[in-house]
Amino acid sequence: MRKFSLLTLTVFLGLPLAASFTTAATPIKVGMYQNEPLIFTDLDGKVKGIFADILQYISSEEGWSLTYVPGTWTQCLERLKDGEIDILSTIAFSNDRDKLFDFTHENILTNWGEIYTRKHSPIRTIVDLHAKKVAVLQEDIHYQALKNHFHAFGVECDFIETDNYATVLELVANETADAGVVNRLFGMKYAPTYRLGKSAIIFNPISIHLAAPKGKNRHLIAAIDEHIKFLKDQGSSIYHRSLDQWLGVAANRWVFPGWLKVLLFAGGGVLLALFLGTLILRSKVREKTREIAKELAERRQAEDLIQFQNTILATQQETSLDAILVVDDTGKVISFNQRFVDMWHIPPAILRSKSDDGVIQSLLPQVADPDQFVARIKYLYEHRDEHSFEEVELTDGRTCERYSAPMFGPDKKYYGRVWYFRDVTERKKTELALRESEENYRDIFENADQLIQSVDTHGHFHHVNKKWKETLGYSDEEVARLAVWDVLHPDAIPHCQALFSKILAGQKVDTFETVFLAKDGRSIPVEGNSNCRFEDGRPVLTRGIFRDIRERKRAEAEKAKLEAQLYRAQQMEAIGTLAGGVAHDLNNILSGIVSYPDLLLMELPEDSPLREPILTIKKSGDKAASIVQDLLTLARRGVAAMEVVSLNQIIADYLESHEFGRLITHHPHVEVEKKIDDRLLNIKGSAALLSKTLMNLVANAAEAMPDGGRISIATQNRYIDRPIGGYDQIQEGDYVVLSVTDTGVGILSQDLKRIFEPFYTRKAMGRSGAGLGMAVVWGTVKDHQGYIDVQSQRGQGTKFQLYFPATREQLSEEAKIPVENYRAHGESILIVDDVKEQREIASWMLTKLDYAVEAVASGEEAIEYLKKKPADLLVLDMIMDPGMDGFETYQKIVAISPGQKAIIASGFAENDRVKEAQKLGAGQYVRKPYTLEKIGIAIRDALDR
Repeated sequence: MRKFSLLTLTVFLGLPLAASFTTAATPIKVGMYQNEPLIFTDLDGKVKGIFADILQYISSEEGWSLTYVPGTWTQCLERLKDGEIDILSTIAFSNDRDKLFDFTHENILTNWGEIYTRKHSPIRTIVDLHAKKVAVLQEDIHYQALKNHFHAFGVECDFIETDNYATVLELVANETADAGVVNRLFGMKYAPTYRLGKSAIIFNPISIHLAAPKGKNRHLIAAIDEHIKFLKDQGSSIYHRSLDQWLGVAANRWVFPGWLKVLLFAGGGVLLALFLGTLILRSKVREKTREIAKELAERRQAEDLIQFQNTILATQQETSLDAILVVDDTGKVISFNQRFVDMWHIPPAILRSKSDDGVIQSLLPQVADPDQFVARIKYLYEHRDEHSFEEVELTDGRTCERYSAPMFGPDKKYYGRVWYFRDVTERKKTELALRESEENYRDIFENADQLIQSVDTHGHFHHVNKKWKETLGYSDEEVARLAVWDVLHPDAIPHCQALFSKILAGQKVDTFETVFLAKDGRSIPVEGNSNCRFEDGRPVLTRGIFRDIRERKRAEAEKAKLEAQLYRAQQMEAIGTLAGGVAHDLNNILSGIVSYPDLLLMELPEDSPLREPILTIKKSGDKAASIVQDLLTLARRGVAAMEVVSLNQIIADYLESHEFGRLITHHPHVEVEKKIDDRLLNIKGSAALLSKTLMNLVANAAEAMPDGGRISIATQNRYIDRPIGGYDQIQEGDYVVLSVTDTGVGILSQDLKRIFEPFYTRKAMGRSGAGLGMAVVWGTVKDHQGYIDVQSQRGQGTKFQLYFPATREQLSEEAKIPVENYRAHGESILIVDDVKEQREIASWMLTKLDYAVEAVASGEEAIEYLKKKPADLLVLDMIMDPGMDGFETYQKIVAISPGQKAIIASGFAENDRVKEAQKLGAGQYVRKPYTLEKIGIAIRDALDR
């Protein structure tokens, strides 16, 4: 009998061993993701962790060949759903997941979710996460649970999804997220590495299992369950050793003695034989016992969970910065925290009574608007789905924020409402002070008369004020794309780069000048200073304040120029006074020298040897008289009576004169061309002095071209709208301009300032003239109330421009075009010109031509006039200041009255705006100063089109 029992026991116990030698290892694909210390791959590529230890033990017992399939958490879930893996390790159980996968009955351990933040973060409760950025793991069960909590509390935030827990903590550490959600085991191990702290927010306790695809590999799940249950019961098993190793759990458990194991093994055969008949009965009892144990365990786990969640809620409620009151669906007070009592000073008896109405009545005397306060509460009780957030003013001057959210269960049942109150008085005061400070700063910044800019350490603009944008012509969008180097004149960049480096280094920089470059290419000189703002010892922004010094620079240049002109005028006046006195004395002396030779020659015979010397004396006397005449001109005492003369005629006469012939004979390689304006206005003056002025200019030009060249003589009418700077300061008015241009050697800049001084010359002494030629030119122009401009460049020639006031008086012999050719046919004309004299001249001319004439002084007045009364044609000045110019005026007029006829008048050259106006329908461009004939023909042409 003993032999039979031992044989039976040997066969029974040896069957698994025999099977292990006869059955090939079963391949098992295990899905895994980095979740230390549960399961992870170390630096050597080995899979380690609690689940790895347990699976390795089970696989050796079952004869499995494990292949780990690594991936992200999301990838692992997808592979489990698609059946690409046999088992997924480290997965939390939930009712929703139980519909998709088969879970082990036995769990490995319990875990929960935790919120981690940066140290000193103000986040204490779930409500503090409102409007914050929270980093989470995709498809994480704690992520889903947190969203449900947020919904219950009415919290809204911005979730940042990642594919692993490490990235969650990294996003919080680098301030991309305000908080992060990880399980407590991972956070406990790695949060210190990222210098993060655990908040008071813990939630969602869960059990961690293994799972297989739904309906597949249930035999694997059953085998794993059996082993895990066995390992849990064995105090020294790999299950407990692994927990000790990875989590530091104490392992003081009792171990069976070896002799007891031998005794039990020996008696096992006997017990097997004795109780074989009751095996089926025991199996049923064991199954029923297991069901009862499972039910008790689940109930205990549910109770633990409720206790855990209650502890969490109580902790969060008491540590919250908010005063919290919770009421049920009937208005009964469920709970409140100490901060609520402290904030509202509610009597303890009222709170113990659990009466919502009593609490409200205690609050009302403290509220500035009790009716509104009660109305809002009543509204929210009637509209259970709604959340509410508003500010409440209290009678003691405090301000609090009131937030209310409904409480709904998973079954959508309404359980009551939560009220949060937070005293924000100090914050409101700070915000108000900050807002006022910011508004004051912004007002000063934006409305400052200086150009203010802030620039980052790379030279890109951070912000500029309105004056900066107006001056340089850039929009906000354009400024955002610019660097400071883009708005500096190229010549100013090296110096400014050196200053920028000093400023970033914290060095003091004195006030400096530089040149900005506007969007349209204008150079804008500025003066200012700049400094740097530092944070933690590092430069952050440079601030610069600059003044536009264009007017100052212009004034300085104008002052220097006027001083030079005044000096020249005073110098010429003094020299002229001297020359006048000398000329007066010389005239008395020369009277005999010039007159007596004629008397002597009348008495001498033709063959007298004295005739030749006397003729020489006469010629010398004539030359001396000519010099005296030049001195008188220089002294401005030699101007003959003013008469109406034509510069064109004076030029024509000179080009036919013997003086011009002799000049060309002495300079055969010099060519002379003329560019004459056939409609040139007349001037009032001395034809003789003007002719001599022309002769001196042409002679000087010829002598400046020893190797030949070209002299150009030109005339034109010109109207000056505003003073312009030349060699003289040329004032507004109508002028006839005489230009003499050569292609000679030019005049040195140091000589240009002195060319009109008497006896100043670069010519060899005695070779040409008496040194008074240019002085005579100066005196003649000034006697005619004119101006001189000189432009010269060494090696490229010289250009003299003489400005003489124009007159509309006619030469007695001047031919006229028949006025009938351009007389009015009953039309009306509107003259638009900002200069009163120009309006009067044009009105007088057009009235003479029988037009009905009206005149206004600006574009704005013209528009208002035409709204009330039409005009057949406009005479439109192109340049008007201030206000709209001619083009802008005409543009607005044609928008109101399409097809309005007009001609354009200006003292400047025809430019692009004139052409743009003509594209809109304007007629001829008439250049000021205009004659009756010129303006009459232009008007007639525009009207007859």
